[in-house]
Amino acid sequence: MAYDFRDFESDLLSRLIDGLEWGKFRGNLFNVPLLRVIDAAKHDHISGLTLEANSYQGRLRWHRSFLQKLAGHLGDPLDTSGHQGEAHFFTLIDSRECCQRPHEVPPLSHLRFHYGVPLTGWNFVGMLEPALFVSLPLQMSRSGLLFCWHLHGVAWGLKDEDQETARRLVRARGFRTLVPGATVLKVVPIVPGELINVVGYLNKSPRHQASLAPRGEGGMKLYERSATGANLARFHRHLSGLYLDDMAVAGGEGIELLKVIKSDALRDWREHKRDPRPRTGLALQSNPGRYGAIRSAL
Repeated sequence: MAYDFRDFESDLLSRLIDGLEWGKFRGNLFNVPLLRVIDAAKHDHISGLTLEANSYQGRLRWHRSFLQKLAGHLGDPLDTSGHQGEAHFFTLIDSRECCQRPHEVPPLSHLRFHYGVPLTGWNFVGMLEPALFVSLPLQMSRSGLLFCWHLHGVAWGLKDEDQETARRLVRARGFRTLVPGATVLKVVPIVPGELINVVGYLNKSPRHQASLAPRGEGGMKLYERSATGANLARFHRHLSGLYLDDMAVAGGEGIELLKVIKSDALRDWREHKRDPRPRTGLALQSNPGRYGAIRSAL
């Protein structure tokens, strides 16, 4: 059932107005903090409908559509060895697709093309995601930071020759990693029953940071940990203005599947745009004079 934005307004205002201690505001209910609460709550729901990358509601909405449609295409979601053949989880990374500052983001159209070309002939759907490297040597990054965009995805019906072709294309196009000796393209079978966890990993918000430290003669060791508060803020800045459906990549049968996923995830947003929805909730209708200022604020 589609989400009705009027229900949100009614529920939000009922909880705000009925639970307020009127004297706390010294007769001025309509102060800046309250209006900020209303504006922030409305923005959170709108950003969820539009699938903004920084929106929790947007990621949850996208994840549900992604999992439901992919599982339906592969067969039973608890059995990834459906009619399409064994499913695989893969990661593809190229250290050339890195940027040093949070406000610098490579064009998503370029990233989709760059990571999609080596996977020509594959049936897959995947998500682009930035990885954050910190405390890097000066020769790697003047700022000590690198946001490295890479691709995680689910492929099905893969043959050995498909993987070999992809690896040849990766080498021919000069893909490389930050860590010497690391694998640019990694493909592993999905254990039956693990598709739910894999899709959750694809659609997660970035929440880890990595660092490199010298090891031996010319070697580097990778360390990973949960991101600090400052680096979570950098992730938020980096993903600001990006949308999950634009970060999705597909090939082969996955192209039509991705269209279905996008259509389902954006269904409520399309309905919201078609329906102007009066800017009044049930809580306002009980005493329109008393709450007239809130109505105008909405």
